[in-house]
Amino acid sequence: MSEENETPKKEGGLETIIPVITTTEIAGMTVKVNRLRFRETIALWRVIASASKHTNLNIGALNSESILSVLIMALPYAERELLDFIKTILEVPSEEVTRKLYMHIDKKLENAEVLNILEIIIEQEKDSWAELGKQLAHLGEVFQRSFKPNPGQS
Repeated sequence: MSEENETPKKEGGLETIIPVITTTEIAGMTVKVNRLRFRETIALWRVIASASKHTNLNIGALNSESILSVLIMALPYAERELLDFIKTILEVPSEEVTRKLYMHIDKKLENAEVLNILEIIIEQEKDSWAELGKQLAHLGEVFQRSFKPNPGQS
């Protein structure tokens, strides 16, 4: 795994953070592990939702220490969702490499490769997990309220 440091930069009075660029090797290919953006976050929510359906997971208590356990607990229930999440988080230089990478992920992904990718993501997003847990808990509450029958309805 190689990594470039975050560097605060002043622009027009606002502080901007230059994102960390992290790469890893999978099946002899160097791939970039992206930060969570919208698509990646939705894919991750699918994994966590699958785990919470089958376990006593308290998603409101999600944090940087618990997220790896949550993702590992999700494996028996959300293998496809986790593989799809991994595909969304990785960036490769060409369509040909993407096809080779996706074939490897679908057929031959090693345990160590999965753990390495998850550990990179967890480290990159370490300041975001508690907020993500709160968002997921709130969405769960909204979902539950929206499906409760109104008083007097059968």
